[in-house]
Amino acid sequence: MGRLSAMRLGSRLQVQSATAQDSHINILDIDWEAFSQDPEMMAEDVDVEPYIGPAKTDPEYHGTKLFISGLQGNWSPARIRDVAQTQFAKLSDPFSRSKRRYRVAITFNSDRIEIPRIEEVLFEHAHAICKGKYIVKQGTPRLEIYLRYENEEKQIISELPDIRSLTKDFYSDVARSALTTVGPFNFELYWFNRKRFNEIDTTGLRNQIRDWQKLWAGIMLFRDNYRVFPYGEESDDWLGLDRRALAASGYKLNKAQFVGRVAISRLKNQYLIDQTNREGLKDCDEKAVLIAIMKYTIQTELKSFMEDVDSAKRTEAQDLDFSLAKKKVDLLENRAKKSISELQKRHKGDAASFTELNDIFQEMQHYFVLAKERAEQIEDERLRMIQLAGVGLMIEVVAHELARATEHTLTLLNSAESDKLSNEVESLFGSLRHQMKTINKRLRVLDPLSVSGRQRKETFDFVALLKESLDSRSAQFERHGIGLSISIDEGQSKKVYVNAVRGMMVQIIENLLANSVYWLKIEREDNIEFKPKIAISLTSDPFVLKFTDNGPGVRPERKEIIFRAFYSTKAATTRQGLGLFIARDCANYHNGKLYLSSEPTFHRDRLNTFILELPKEILK
Repeated sequence: MGRLSAMRLGSRLQVQSATAQDSHINILDIDWEAFSQDPEMMAEDVDVEPYIGPAKTDPEYHGTKLFISGLQGNWSPARIRDVAQTQFAKLSDPFSRSKRRYRVAITFNSDRIEIPRIEEVLFEHAHAICKGKYIVKQGTPRLEIYLRYENEEKQIISELPDIRSLTKDFYSDVARSALTTVGPFNFELYWFNRKRFNEIDTTGLRNQIRDWQKLWAGIMLFRDNYRVFPYGEESDDWLGLDRRALAASGYKLNKAQFVGRVAISRLKNQYLIDQTNREGLKDCDEKAVLIAIMKYTIQTELKSFMEDVDSAKRTEAQDLDFSLAKKKVDLLENRAKKSISELQKRHKGDAASFTELNDIFQEMQHYFVLAKERAEQIEDERLRMIQLAGVGLMIEVVAHELARATEHTLTLLNSAESDKLSNEVESLFGSLRHQMKTINKRLRVLDPLSVSGRQRKETFDFVALLKESLDSRSAQFERHGIGLSISIDEGQSKKVYVNAVRGMMVQIIENLLANSVYWLKIEREDNIEFKPKIAISLTSDPFVLKFTDNGPGVRPERKEIIFRAFYSTKAATTRQGLGLFIARDCANYHNGKLYLSSEPTFHRDRLNTFILELPKEILK
């Protein structure tokens, strides 16, 4: 107990302390009112001296006792019972199975006040369970998660590349070193659907479970089995669950539905230290990593798992919020327009470039209007979702490129020395014009994706289409230092004619490229010596496209879930969770297959090669 806490409880404090070797009790008396008599007095001006008290009644006794009198509040039995339930019960880790758990006993006038403990039967009635541990071994982090819901179980392992990406999801500027220095920790969470308590057939047990769940609700944080406040308090939402639930249209994982704890230690998590006022952890990158891991576990993995299990029982299609994609593009357009406005103020001699940018904006708006109008005419919800998602994803990528290109040019202009600016302006705007031409190519690639033409099959050269998509990304590959190699029917024709929906083939190629570029960037951020590469090979008899990159790859247990709609381990700024889902659906439409090869390419325990197989009848 701290000195300030003792002073707040009562005006007088007596400390009685002794070691096993002491023969007498050592006593310290403090009258806190002595410190407030003269506001000019310093703490050292108050005479407080310990003294030797009576002899120990038990020679083996050792310990410390605090006696507080002149109490400031009303300490009734009812209040003490309330404090015992709401505070003392959670002071030491109630989840701990260790015999070294702190022992707390409360008596009032010699009557024992019970401090409740969590009953195991509560966990047995949880509707979902999430347990996990964050491990740091030889400087490399690893996240292991176990999930259970509706008698279905799942285990998930995330390694450095995945963890690096998911922390960006919540804190984009966290230092990579914090992924290691945060240290190991573990957690266990129990989720309750309180509407289903009525399914418990025993009335007494049903009421007990309901009361226990309410009593222990919250996700608490414990250091060495001792509570770190205010995490887990009713008024605290340290993992943002309530904020996320209010904004979500699906599962609402409120903090009040959880009973759980996160366990850290002083020695292994030395950067996770309390603020001086004991109100939470000090802000640091390690704290950000801890919170990001917990948010990701609940808001992504647990939520996705529960939705997966429930969706297996339903047949209706999951709808796409097209307005969300439109908002993202509007935000990116506004960023680009702001940069263009600043560029025009700085350099008025290149009106053609600004006119070209405005034309690109109008083209994007045209695609959105067209997609929405066409989608409203489609009765099949699933087909409507896929078409809207396809156009929305591609438009968002183009808008992102526009924002990035214009902001980058403005940054370079602002950082250039004034005496050298005139020499650099022409080259900077030349680079911007080149990027705009690339963006225009991206828009031309989008043309086959217009909803009006997506279902028309035609005969075309797949190799030419592939090279067109690659060419439209040439500036992006160059910017990120991505090497590209293509192998097409070695020793045979360099043209492969197919009869297919051109726009769907574009979707497959573009989504595979976008996926690779993202993860290659993640890998390069962590390793400056890394040389990113994409290798594409195509054979026409049978039609097999192999798409490989040397990035971090995918854990084998995720080889199927990555194709599920709305599942993604990418950061929030680039996350949609629809790219690979759309690509596979386009392959299925042509009676083909798109899958992740089970054969490791660059890593022993991660997968890097996507394979597209199309039936023989598609070849012309």
